[in-house]
Amino acid sequence: MKSTVIKWSGVAVLAFATFLFLWQYLAVQKSVSYVELPENIQLEAGDWIFRSGVDFDSKIIKHTSQSPYSHIGIIVATQPEIFIAHAIDNDNPEQPNQVIISSFKDFSASNRTNAIGIARPRILNQAQRQATAEYAAQQKGKAFELRSREESPFYCSILLLDAIQHQQPNFNPTWQYIDVAVFRGEYLFPEAFRQMDIDWIFRYEVTEE
Repeated sequence: MKSTVIKWSGVAVLAFATFLFLWQYLAVQKSVSYVELPENIQLEAGDWIFRSGVDFDSKIIKHTSQSPYSHIGIIVATQPEIFIAHAIDNDNPEQPNQVIISSFKDFSASNRTNAIGIARPRILNQAQRQATAEYAAQQKGKAFELRSREESPFYCSILLLDAIQHQQPNFNPTWQYIDVAVFRGEYLFPEAFRQMDIDWIFRYEVTEE
């Protein structure tokens, strides 16, 4: 009888632990929302997508560059769903510090962003935009390197810069010099792309009630 009691106690503990895990998982899932795009929106491969991050590093980038956005990616597919190529350090724990391909749902999750902007660059025609998307997608897995301009960096803005310069070698967005803690030198922020000749297709931001 004693051993039977211990056995059932172990089962009860396991059941409770499983319940607790599922409850926490569902609570987190329920708290995360995603940006919903209008049904009639017409996106294309090569469109730029801006994101306002909510973590500490993103806030520093926004403050330093005086911008509403801290991150940028490029749409590489629109069917069967929207996918985005971007160089990032921590969006996917299984693929840290590299170029990843994210679904729009993952890219726009509320635990990552409170604002999204999608724009189409006028400086590129449709064929060139398609080519930039293909180039960016091919960089999947390339290492993320947050360094100053003279140290061969590779981060979100550099992914777009490289893709565009393969189509327009003279493309030359404005770099910004910063001297903040361990970061000293020229950096290319998403704000430089926001200042380009672009058509805004969609913008969303969380409004406080």
